[in-house]
Amino acid sequence: GGPRVGGASRGRGAVWEAMVQGRYAPMSPEWPEDADARELEALGGAEAGPASRAVQALESRSTRLQRTYRRQALVASLLVSALLTASALWGKVGPVALLGSRLRAPAEGKAQRYCTQNDEGMDYSTRDALPGVQGVLSAEDCRERCLAAASRGCGAWTWGQAAGIPGFSNVCFLKKLAQGEQPVARPKRGVVSGLACSMAPARSALLVKGCPVKDGVDLWTRKALRTLKDVSSARDCSAACATATGCGAWSWARQFQTCYLKHVQEGEAPKEVHKPGVVSGHGCDSEPNPPSDQEAVTMARTTTMTATTTLPTTAPPGTLWCFALMLPFGYEPKLLEMQMNYGQSLFTCDGYDVYSNRSWVFGNGQMVRIVNISLKCEFGGEFGTALNTPIFKAIWKQVVRDGTFQLYDWTVKVDPDCVFFPNRLRTILQKYDAIQSKRGVYLNNCRFGMHGPLEVFSRAAIQTLVDGWEECEAHFNKVCSGNCWWGEDMFADQCMQKVLHVPRKNEYDLLTEDHCDAPKDWQNCYDTSKAAFHPFKNRTSYKHCVANASDAEAGRVGALAAGTGSSIASSDEGIAFETGSFNDIVYNAVSTANQVTLFKK
Repeated sequence: GGPRVGGASRGRGAVWEAMVQGRYAPMSPEWPEDADARELEALGGAEAGPASRAVQALESRSTRLQRTYRRQALVASLLVSALLTASALWGKVGPVALLGSRLRAPAEGKAQRYCTQNDEGMDYSTRDALPGVQGVLSAEDCRERCLAAASRGCGAWTWGQAAGIPGFSNVCFLKKLAQGEQPVARPKRGVVSGLACSMAPARSALLVKGCPVKDGVDLWTRKALRTLKDVSSARDCSAACATATGCGAWSWARQFQTCYLKHVQEGEAPKEVHKPGVVSGHGCDSEPNPPSDQEAVTMARTTTMTATTTLPTTAPPGTLWCFALMLPFGYEPKLLEMQMNYGQSLFTCDGYDVYSNRSWVFGNGQMVRIVNISLKCEFGGEFGTALNTPIFKAIWKQVVRDGTFQLYDWTVKVDPDCVFFPNRLRTILQKYDAIQSKRGVYLNNCRFGMHGPLEVFSRAAIQTLVDGWEECEAHFNKVCSGNCWWGEDMFADQCMQKVLHVPRKNEYDLLTEDHCDAPKDWQNCYDTSKAAFHPFKNRTSYKHCVANASDAEAGRVGALAAGTGSSIASSDEGIAFETGSFNDIVYNAVSTANQVTLFKK
């Protein structure tokens, strides 16, 4: 009942202290055999004498304590033995190996699953590439070639599986993958892609290079985790997966602004299903079970990343998302089909899309994004241009609703008849920080004002433009006392510069265009400082420009001009364009009687 007093309680405390210290044993002088009985007698709670029931009970307790002590002594002995063994191992293998050995096997197993999974029908795009290897007969062989080139930065690969295509079939396209970079995967027939995650023995699964973000793909797993409504971008969905316990994959539905988080069981490979309007990714920056404190310490010791480090959910700095608006009639569908098949123009950006007002599927399965508007417009105004501002108002608003631009640093609007070299643009953009201003930044490509064939905006600039479109309309309607009769390019330029105050940078090397004081003979496309040339409205003239630009980069302009020159692209069959890679290719040219065959360097 109440608190104990006197020597009896102090004696009981002394027993427990002696027991903890390993000094207590029954029948020792420190604790006489009848000590429990004496204590009870002092408290008046038991009869005197050694035969009392209380004494028997206490003797029974003493027996139980003896058994407990023996078990504790055995455990202590085993712990001492284990510590002595660990001490010996510490001197041989060191603390990192000793602490990390328990964690390494499962981490490597998870990494291996990501690294050996092939993406059939997917092309991986990265910021930089290595020379391709011809005569590679399997996807596994292509992966081995990438592993062998790891010292040169190879982290991803794409293998030309389709037969009978010169410069593509049995070619292994090796892609560099910088630290923290993730490839962008896009559907493409006849290719197989994968990662070359050659992991050092002491690295954890958190260091697996890049889990691709896949546009137009839904990932199916056996078990759903949760559904999140009102998620405005794929980036936010990916971030939600990274912080959700047990999330192994995610899919974001663009139209419904819904994020689906999914559980991936041990050994399970999510099934990829083609689904337009869906962006998906693996949650390889999150573990099914969060690491313990000891695991966090171990990871911190074995790698420069910590247990809380996550792989980026957006593309690496300087990346491009390019799109075109296609009229579903006339020359534009065939022109874009050719560019896609040969890996040219916007189709060599880190991400790309084609918008139209009519359903359309290209030969490789790429589907256009639908905008429910009329694409017919009049020509007029002060400059006699297409009065397409209402059309592009709808397009830009759809771009923001879709949200794909949020995954990239720069957005590029490209006209279908514009010969565009993304790698040249990347060189120009190196001097700019895409996030240097909260309102963003955009590039002016002509001394007369921005021209529409190639428009370049930072991510924030797109959001600023769309958010302020109505404000600009009201402003210019007042200034012009009604409609200003401008084309989309002039409206966007004046809106961002004069009303929304988005920083404007003059970059006249972006575009050579016949409506912007173009030099004589600009259509030969020999000027390697220019990122784009416009217009080329048929496939023959378009390929002619591409071939000449490639020759100019390789320093062959003089020789070809003296030889077959003007007949380089006299027929569609005269040039074999590189396919299967999203990176600009340097070509070698071999002059023949009336044509030049181009092949990958």
